[in-house]
Amino acid sequence: MSSSSSDRELEEQLAEAGRILLEPPPAVDELLPLLD
Repeated sequence: MSSSSSDRELEEQLAEAGRILLEPPPAVDELLPLLD
């Protein structure tokens, strides 16, 4: 049983979260949809 596809998806989500944290949106209103 291979979970490489789900692992890859998780990696992409973590990378995106990292970019968001490194470059936070100027307004909280922009953050809320990302956390939803």
